[in-house]
Amino acid sequence: MLMPESLKARLELALQLAPALGEIASRYFRGGFRVETKPDSTLVTSADKEIEERVEEGIRRRFSSDGILGEEFGDRPGSSGFRWLVDPIDGTHNFVRRIPLFAILMGIEQEGEVAAGVIHSPEMHETYWAAQGQGAFLNQQPIRVSEIAGLSRAHVLYPSFSKLAGDPRFKRALFKLAEQAFRSRGFGDYYGHVLVASGRSEMMMEPNVSPWDVAPIKILVEEAGGIFTDLQGSKTIYGSGAVSANRFLHPCVMAALKD
Repeated sequence: MLMPESLKARLELALQLAPALGEIASRYFRGGFRVETKPDSTLVTSADKEIEERVEEGIRRRFSSDGILGEEFGDRPGSSGFRWLVDPIDGTHNFVRRIPLFAILMGIEQEGEVAAGVIHSPEMHETYWAAQGQGAFLNQQPIRVSEIAGLSRAHVLYPSFSKLAGDPRFKRALFKLAEQAFRSRGFGDYYGHVLVASGRSEMMMEPNVSPWDVAPIKILVEEAGGIFTDLQGSKTIYGSGAVSANRFLHPCVMAALKD
């Protein structure tokens, strides 16, 4: 399946921007930065703001009529039918504590549907990307979800326990799955989802996400042969929570949530 030139050009731009954005993140990560607490109690650093500004500069030079929805500077509508969803540092708490599990996320919507995405993790030296009908890749090598079909052999991933406090239904479902799984781990943020997409784990569950947190993750998991939904089973980045899983075990997650 050929990628439309309009989408291809935007994906190429995202891949071109990623290394420079990663250098900014790494400079702050290894040096110093200012940390603020936002009204929703999440953290933001000077690195988040500079990276989102640089993403917008790069987009405006090439595609001035594209929309942008970013975590730090909100929604800037466009008229082209394309919109970029940007999380400049996904895993800010890791970043602040000098834990290298953080990434720059760029998702590209076309007419309201996620059509491509790039996830760049500079300290892990990993760049994931995917586009509709083109497959999913890690550092230019194709990736696929696992074929593990039994929960007893599966790895179940989840975010920090602080995120579970407000949703007892989610917590019960997670504990039920974790008790039956071969192994469970608290790999939160982007990292749990890319482990699923690359076949290194079988399911990742999150109770609370924003669209910019999961836009590139959705297309990556789907193009890797997996299933991405919200907690109700809808294939959307605008629902409640997020689930990434292979095709065998996604129904187990949905059943646990319904129970």
